[in-house]
Amino acid sequence: MIFLMENFFIRVYQSDWGRVGLLVFAGLLSFTYNLHISLLEGTEGLYAQITRELVVSQEYFRLTHLGEQYIQKPPFYFWMLSGWTQAFGENEITLRMTSVIFALGTMWLTYVLGKTLFSSQVGFWGALVVATNHVFLWYGRRVLIDSTLTFFMTLAILSVVLGNRKGATSFWFFVAWIGMILASMVKGLHGFALPLVLIITYALWQKDFRIFKSLWFWLGVGSYFVVINQLYYVRDPSFQWHFDWQARLAEAFNVTKNKSSSGSIKFYWYLYMLWFDFFPWSFLIPSSLIFLISKRPFREYSGEHLLGLWFLGFLLIMCSSRFRREPYLMPLVPALGLIIGYYLTELFSTARVPWWHRKLNVAAFGVLSGFFLLILVGGPFLLHRKWNVPLDVFPLPYVLIIVSLCGTLIWGTWKEKIPVMFTTLIGVALGFTLAIVQFLLPAIDRTSSPKYVAAQVRAFAASNHFPMYYYGITQEDFSFYLNGSPAIPRLKTQEELFTLAHANQILLVTDNEDAEALAKRNDLIIKTLKEYPQPRERNFLILSIAHTPKGT
Repeated sequence: MIFLMENFFIRVYQSDWGRVGLLVFAGLLSFTYNLHISLLEGTEGLYAQITRELVVSQEYFRLTHLGEQYIQKPPFYFWMLSGWTQAFGENEITLRMTSVIFALGTMWLTYVLGKTLFSSQVGFWGALVVATNHVFLWYGRRVLIDSTLTFFMTLAILSVVLGNRKGATSFWFFVAWIGMILASMVKGLHGFALPLVLIITYALWQKDFRIFKSLWFWLGVGSYFVVINQLYYVRDPSFQWHFDWQARLAEAFNVTKNKSSSGSIKFYWYLYMLWFDFFPWSFLIPSSLIFLISKRPFREYSGEHLLGLWFLGFLLIMCSSRFRREPYLMPLVPALGLIIGYYLTELFSTARVPWWHRKLNVAAFGVLSGFFLLILVGGPFLLHRKWNVPLDVFPLPYVLIIVSLCGTLIWGTWKEKIPVMFTTLIGVALGFTLAIVQFLLPAIDRTSSPKYVAAQVRAFAASNHFPMYYYGITQEDFSFYLNGSPAIPRLKTQEELFTLAHANQILLVTDNEDAEALAKRNDLIIKTLKEYPQPRERNFLILSIAHTPKGT
């Protein structure tokens, strides 16, 4: 076993083609496997429904959701979604293809950035972290904007690095602006401001002002204002608020008079969420950052300082903002991956790494292995409570393989055997990826699939002669499937519902919260015909509703 690991390390990891091949395998496993499962957790259904209505209306500067105008996001991402669905039909794979391409693209940009700043080994580890961390596995492959946003922000940062190389063309500074323009078209000021702040801070930190002396940089500035003005201010003024600097900054950092809008999520929320969202690599964050900060003097080595400013700067800004969601951590992943890659690549060089870093590394991998084993034991119970998945979601052969890998990782790290340590670390990362895409996501799909429930609802409607409608369902994924062909008509208001029920008996699809509200009315006869259990007690029901006869 040990011999095989050492042989793998020599033949694969130490070869450029071997590393690239392994990254291709990891990327395809992470972002293309089991894409066909039904949409999950609301936002996927929201974006899918907006895309469906965009394809029908062909009004590319007026997004709608269930007929109502939608301006919460700029339209660029939905243009890409509509392109895929018009070319290949509407299904889960085509809806997710935009995110998949940009997630894979972020891997590639991270690899190139690591190779440019340090070495291809650093780029390999950075790209592997992108492919195998929890937040990218859970959100990066879905119908969400965050992997697309991360790609364009990373493109802007990489372009500045390429433009700063000795003898490089300053055209790269214009490419950086293209990345920031497209990022802002995906998510407004957020996608534009973060990389721009990093670029300016980095130039000031290094006292390198070449970028500001480049004509291409200022052409990029002008292009930004031309593009944003033409696409949004002129074509549809309703999107202007995405690019209102003063209003957006006041809203993001809660400097308005309305202090209550900050919500209950605390400043330090991201500081503990990153331990879960960057798993399994999160346990290397302390040792990697300590190594990065303590290794060399400031301003002499630009690559380390760029990564430090990127990761810590973005994290500080995000902690200061009142907008806090897990996918917002994704733009930090390339920086974190390269920091970890830099640490791992140089870790066992006795001329460069102090002894106490080795001991810190042993502790980090020991905790990582122990936590992973804890997940295998206790995770199924938590998943069962949240998603109704079976307790045997992870099959016994898989569990035994992971246990063996974790034990070997601890042994290889303690003995400072680089081939064994690196091989088992890659194995643990790919094992975690497999747990998500092969076992967990399909299990969730089997137990709480909105697509499957919608199909059952349609079958029930086809076998019944009373008309069926749906009302009050806030889960956008289920709503999206109900609006598919043949669509279940939607009732927008209670008045519509009561008018129909008073005229004739109807069938109504709703959730348990609205069913309880309707049950309090004494002018309706309500019977529950079917109930479909869902996670977190958000069950769907089919009700029979009729008007109470007069005199009863």
